[in-house]
Amino acid sequence: MEPFDSERKALEKVLNNSEFADSPVLRNLLIYLVKCYHNNSTPKETAIAIDVFGKDSSFNPAEDTIVRVNTHNLRHKLEHYYKGKGRRDKLQIVIPKGHYAVKFERVRRSPFYVDRTRKTVLTALLFIFAVAMTFILTRTFGSQGPKNNPFSPMSANHFIWGDFINEDKPTLIVLGDFYFLRYFDEETQRGFRIRDILINNETELEKFKQRYPEYKSLQRDTENSFVHKDQVFAYSRILPIFLAHGITPGIRLVSQLPSHELLNNNIVFLGNFKNIGIFKSFFKHSHFAYQLTASTPRANPRDPFKLYSDQKIFYDADDDTTVITYDRIGSVYHSHTDYSIVSKFPGPNNNTIMLFVSFYSAGISQAVDLFSSTEKLAMIKERMQALSQDSTRFFEILFETTGYNRTGLTTTIKHFHPIDPELNFWSLLD
Repeated sequence: MEPFDSERKALEKVLNNSEFADSPVLRNLLIYLVKCYHNNSTPKETAIAIDVFGKDSSFNPAEDTIVRVNTHNLRHKLEHYYKGKGRRDKLQIVIPKGHYAVKFERVRRSPFYVDRTRKTVLTALLFIFAVAMTFILTRTFGSQGPKNNPFSPMSANHFIWGDFINEDKPTLIVLGDFYFLRYFDEETQRGFRIRDILINNETELEKFKQRYPEYKSLQRDTENSFVHKDQVFAYSRILPIFLAHGITPGIRLVSQLPSHELLNNNIVFLGNFKNIGIFKSFFKHSHFAYQLTASTPRANPRDPFKLYSDQKIFYDADDDTTVITYDRIGSVYHSHTDYSIVSKFPGPNNNTIMLFVSFYSAGISQAVDLFSSTEKLAMIKERMQALSQDSTRFFEILFETTGYNRTGLTTTIKHFHPIDPELNFWSLLD
């Protein structure tokens, strides 16, 4: 690369921007200052006035502010450009205050840098899609009742969904949204909204900050979140079950679920082990436990944004001595296994809570498909009754799904356990 080639390209990017196309005076001033940088000379106010603005040797900077005013305007326009269209430029032109000499500064990205615009827009679109679907399906089928509704023939006393359909309590469908963070980088003086796959709650955030005190300014971003498309499509399969009976459930994000709504509603949660939120406490009482990553995750040297996966499900049998481990295997973009847990259990206020949760797309899509089909639920009921003679009203099931490129192909039941209807789940609020 030729000397100053990077600086020349940085200058061309600025000059080709529409903000500078209509400002010939500022363009000429910037070109002149960059030439001074190239020639290793310090530009003086009088020289700028003569060479750029056509003043003669009688120019008096005490009486004429043309250089200072235009330098101020140029500095402001550069800052505006790099906050907008030039925000991804790695080499930026800077005019320090009180000086005329330009600097070329390489932007050192925070290790957490992401293009937050796309994610913010996608989150909004997915949530709007879910709400719009509720409105459309309600207007189209909500008044037809169960006899004429083409979407779902689930009976009002169905062994899975009857508790939601017949109870007086309203139902909330809760979507898991991912935990986002805010970070202010002292060196670049810029703020970032980021997502770290290993930080999914306050406890994990505090542990990270204790280990890396240089990121002490890291905090939870309560203004932004991200809902994966899997949860929205799962929602589209569950919603017609309720609309078939003239019921329009509410919709919430798990990060915005207040305690009183957990008490006063029946809940259907659709999410991921990473964004399970308050429902993580269910696993204090479960036969199953999950691991998202190894205690000391290793970065992939070919792609530092990926970690070597060590995701597992642990099954603790009733004999208190046997623990079976299931490893999630393979890349989600190729052949892989995924695990999902579907659980229905008594809530803290005589209400009913049902969880659909998995590691990735294949698991939750297959689980929701099974539980939104009367034919498939009939087969599941037979399997549940064969595995246990106890009531099937409350239960937890571990499914193993084989998939390819985030799509589930086959699913089998690995374990089924009934749940005692008298079990106290008030600890969910701990």
